[in-house]
Amino acid sequence: MQSSDNVEAALISILHESGKLTGTISHHEDLFTELGVKSANSISILLAMEDRFGLTIDDAKFVKARTLHNLIQLVNETVS
Repeated sequence: MQSSDNVEAALISILHESGKLTGTISHHEDLFTELGVKSANSISILLAMEDRFGLTIDDAKFVKARTLHNLIQLVNETVS
C-alpha cells in the first residue's frame, strides 16, 4: 500500500496531466465547478488512476468523488 503522501502526489500529477489543471489543487475544491475539470476529461482521469495505482475503480464511486480529498479516500478504500 502506498503512503497517503504518495497517493496525493500521484493524484495531483494525474489531475494536472489528464484533468488539464494548472496551479495548486486544494483538498476540498470541487474539481468540476471550482477548478474547471471538463466532464470529458473525467474518463482520462479515471483511466490514469486505474493505470497508476493498478486498480479497478467503481464508476459510481468515482463520479461521486469531486475533490482531491475524495479521490485520495477512493484510492485508499479501493486498495484496502
